[in-house]
Amino acid sequence: MPAFAEIIEWAATLHGIELLFAITAAAGSLVFLFRIVMSLFFGDLDVDVDADFDLDGGGDGGFSLLSIQGLSSFFMMFGFVGLAVSYTGFSTLASVAAAFFSGAGALLLVGWITSSMYRLQSSGNVQVKNAIGSQGTVYLTIPKGGTGSVQINVQNRLRTMDAVAADKKEIKTGQGIKVVEVRGDDILIVEKD
Repeated sequence: MPAFAEIIEWAATLHGIELLFAITAAAGSLVFLFRIVMSLFFGDLDVDVDADFDLDGGGDGGFSLLSIQGLSSFFMMFGFVGLAVSYTGFSTLASVAAAFFSGAGALLLVGWITSSMYRLQSSGNVQVKNAIGSQGTVYLTIPKGGTGSVQINVQNRLRTMDAVAADKKEIKTGQGIKVVEVRGDDILIVEKD
């Protein structure tokens, strides 16, 4: 393990602000990588430390300003950029400023990516009211004054739903129908098409 020994020797030469940058870079990187590995193998563990202010304002489980992944990305970039700028001979103030702004940029970038991914999610719930005007066919005969079943396409999903005839007359299996209303208990009111 000569690479590990070289890292230890290099770390022993660090002092002051460079040591702080190296520690924050290492800690941020370890937490960030741990979080990614855990997400890949176990999904979202919901161990974020949330504050009362969300970056995306949605409060939908997306990115929170003080999440573990946000803070780890901040410290990782803070450390790496600060160390790089410090090594190029800039002053301590310039190194800290560059480190801070790059860390803040990483925090915002991770937040934007995470929020964008959460916005791609869909609940998958079909809104029954969107069935009004849809056409379909009777699946199970709608008896005179009773309830049967129809198949309709709602929100690009073929659904079988309970239905009653608007005119209270029988509608036989296979007959084309059109949804004219939705009752409060999610029963469709249909008429022959």
